[in-house]
Amino acid sequence: AEDSLPPGVHLAAYADDNTLYQCLTTMESIGHSTEILQNAVDALESWGSDWRISFEPTKSQAITIDLHRQPWNLPEIRFSGVPIAEESHLKLLGVTFDCQLSYRRHLRTVAVRASQRLGLLRKASPLLDPRSRATVYRGFVRPVMEYCPLVWMGAADCHLRRLDRTQRSALHLIGRGALLQSLSLRRMVAACTYIYKLLCSDLTSPLRQLLPPFQAPRPAHV
Repeated sequence: AEDSLPPGVHLAAYADDNTLYQCLTTMESIGHSTEILQNAVDALESWGSDWRISFEPTKSQAITIDLHRQPWNLPEIRFSGVPIAEESHLKLLGVTFDCQLSYRRHLRTVAVRASQRLGLLRKASPLLDPRSRATVYRGFVRPVMEYCPLVWMGAADCHLRRLDRTQRSALHLIGRGALLQSLSLRRMVAACTYIYKLLCSDLTSPLRQLLPPFQAPRPAHV
């Protein structure tokens, strides 16, 4: 499908989720860029027709991400004749994106879900010893707060602190002697591990093109 798209438009696909994205550089390029994006949507629809794949236009959404909060006022884009709704928030593969990439809504939702699971652990805590409570927390509560951390770990501290409060409540519930790594440390380790894999393995990823060439450290001479 990506081979049929016009230059400058990219396709990110996972299972039955397809996302078309394009970078707008100037306000003057809006008209031309929107026309290219519309051609890409039409090409995707044509590709689906050739391969007997049907799309649901009413479930399609659009979002404009701009850290400077400029009103772009993009022209309407249609999919199979149906206008694609412009949204302020968009959920992709379980992560909620907003126009400024603040991840405020996503982290608030994650904190609520983690707190609900912690509440279940609290109800069962009288039946568990501290070690068992810690095991349940690591396997049932904490994974909710560590889904796709590389995407949103750059959010403002005021949003990330929601997750830290949940872990502090968990520490209090588990009891004395509980040893849990901080969530920020675990996110940093995950990020460093991923960057190492990008640099030192044969992974194919668009992110690898953004990294500087890897240079092995020179051996020290004594």
